[in-house]
Amino acid sequence: MSSFKKYFSYHFKTTLIRLLIMLGIALLLTFTFTSIMVHEERMYDYSTNPRTEFIGMYAGGSIDLIGWIAAICAMVLPVLELLPFKNKRNMDTLLSLPVGRGRLVFAHYLNGLIHMAVVLFGSFSLVAIKMIPYAYVFEIWMLIPFYFMLLLVSAILYSFFAFIFSVANTIADGIVWMHIYPILPVLSAHALYEIPDKYPSSAPSAILFTPLYHFYQVTYKYCRYIVPAIRFDKEEGLDKIYSISCTEISFENEEIIALVIWALIAVACVVGLVLCFKRQRIENLGGVSSSPFGYMLLIPIMSATLVLLSLHTALLVIFTFVWYIVYRRGFRFKIPDIVVMGTTLVASIVESIIRAL
Repeated sequence: MSSFKKYFSYHFKTTLIRLLIMLGIALLLTFTFTSIMVHEERMYDYSTNPRTEFIGMYAGGSIDLIGWIAAICAMVLPVLELLPFKNKRNMDTLLSLPVGRGRLVFAHYLNGLIHMAVVLFGSFSLVAIKMIPYAYVFEIWMLIPFYFMLLLVSAILYSFFAFIFSVANTIADGIVWMHIYPILPVLSAHALYEIPDKYPSSAPSAILFTPLYHFYQVTYKYCRYIVPAIRFDKEEGLDKIYSISCTEISFENEEIIALVIWALIAVACVVGLVLCFKRQRIENLGGVSSSPFGYMLLIPIMSATLVLLSLHTALLVIFTFVWYIVYRRGFRFKIPDIVVMGTTLVASIVESIIRAL
């Protein structure tokens, strides 16, 4: 355990400058954006302009910025933390240290999580300070539960991306997978709408299973808590102001269930990150990424989704063919690859015929 503490302390110190840079960028963005939003809030005449009857329309936008900062941190930090493990020379050096493989990778995972928490805390603190003069508009105290809620969602996304990036043998493959996974459930949800008279109610639920969706929901709904729609009567102007209760804003049951499922997935991802790293072979680094969570799974799902979306047969075949070239680093296709390409071609032709009838 002492070796883990020593390595973690060493790694934290070596990445401290990176943390300060990220914190500085986040604070600069938060200060600039919040200042602009507050200025717009001051300049907007709610009593005479009939365009809206809600106070806090502009200033509430600063809350959205924190969600973007959290999402960027959750996507960038896994790459920065696990990058040393994608180089054979670095791996030889790291594995020579008196720290077990599992503890080694967990130290990097934990370090990134702490960096994200610090960056978000800085942004939240600055927003709170900027909001204090306008406390009559905002429920500033709601920033506290919002911070922990957003940190939870950020940790889920961070854990998921850390696992996905870790099982790739190259940096490029890991980054590509990290971009495909959040988008694929959205495309699948849209594809379900394209099936006539089948599963139309399942499409919205499918969107719940992209982790980025929860960033939107948590940020949007908590923004309504912090800016609780303080409203005025248009005829009587600002002389008659009343507020919508925060209790009128709630999360749907399916959103809560999906979030709990993603929390469990995040725990599984952390366990998978440690176990997969223990079994990783250094000689495979830089080679074909053959993880079952990578191209092996993504290409068939993407092809099936595009079949349902009625992509032109020729384009679909080219799409699948190119992705297998990227996967195999050339034309050395294996039997499962050929089966998927052939199935995609046949399915696309059959789908075109059915739609033509």
